[in-house]
Amino acid sequence: MRLLIGLMSAAFCTVAAADETPAPALPKVQDATKSPNNAKLAPLDPVAVSLSGLPIQTTAVHVIRFSPDGKLLVSGSGDGTVRWWNPATGELRANVGAHSTWAFALAFSPDGRLFATGGGDKMVRIWDVARPTKLVRELSGHTDDVHGVGFGTDNRTLYSAGDDRKVRAWDTNTGKLLWTADGHTDSIPTLAVSPDGKTVATGSRDETVRLWDAASGKPLQSLEGHQGDVHSVAFSPDGRTLASACYDGTVRLWDPKAGRLIRTLKGHEDWVFSVAWSPAGDQLASGDKRGRVIVWDSGSGEVLQEWKRQRHVSAVAWSGDGRTVAVSSPDKTIVLWNVKTGEPLRTLSAQ
Repeated sequence: MRLLIGLMSAAFCTVAAADETPAPALPKVQDATKSPNNAKLAPLDPVAVSLSGLPIQTTAVHVIRFSPDGKLLVSGSGDGTVRWWNPATGELRANVGAHSTWAFALAFSPDGRLFATGGGDKMVRIWDVARPTKLVRELSGHTDDVHGVGFGTDNRTLYSAGDDRKVRAWDTNTGKLLWTADGHTDSIPTLAVSPDGKTVATGSRDETVRLWDAASGKPLQSLEGHQGDVHSVAFSPDGRTLASACYDGTVRLWDPKAGRLIRTLKGHEDWVFSVAWSPAGDQLASGDKRGRVIVWDSGSGEVLQEWKRQRHVSAVAWSGDGRTVAVSSPDKTIVLWNVKTGEPLRTLSAQ
């Protein structure tokens, strides 16, 4: 297998400076459900109202994220619905029609105040975590599905990427586009921001992982070696390791600073859709097309635990206290697993 790691040349990657004219401010947007209790995250009616005014229908869960404090779990579905759960009780706290079609991407700001979504309607939207049905701002510019979003450490800069093969940076306060970067030759299903906020990582169906300077969009590294679509990337909590999950059935660990492969984790027998780190960085979890979830020792590559779901695993997420891993599936459910015992705690159903 060929492994080529090197600096990305200007012939393959370009960065376009954004228009200096600030984007016009959005008019005031009313809460999607007009619930008077949103500020306290009170339970909402099971059938909420989408931005289009149509009733929300449940469908396959595509992506999940824990809030920084671990008190919320958010899921995105194929009908554009974003659901807010209390993972401790399984209570559905809010039900928001964030996009007119697939809600592909979710991200909390580091301070836990803002929440971003990206969808199949080519839009990036920013929401108020205290009132999750309150739309704060819309960011338009992508010309195809948006699959990855991530906040910078300043809680103000937001990065996005998707099927148009572009990586974009935005000022969430003004809506201004800061920069656009090119380099991937196929769709970008995943994006992650390093813990120090200096680097943006993207994985692509062109079988590469690319690293970008978060401030300027300049290309830093091209990490090659995967033999299939790279569907998920995640930085370790200390930022010293980048994990990538691929359709070639492997999870690879990279040194993002040096641009070298550290280790290849082999154990899956089919496409690996998602990878997530434990808060301590000593373990990571990955899920595949056959419904298999593997918990790895990140230092040795040893398999610590294996869990099995009936349908393929669309996403995995690790809680902030390190005790729980959430696993979503197209069967419209999210299973919460106790990491210590390996036993399922509860199932959240979007039926």
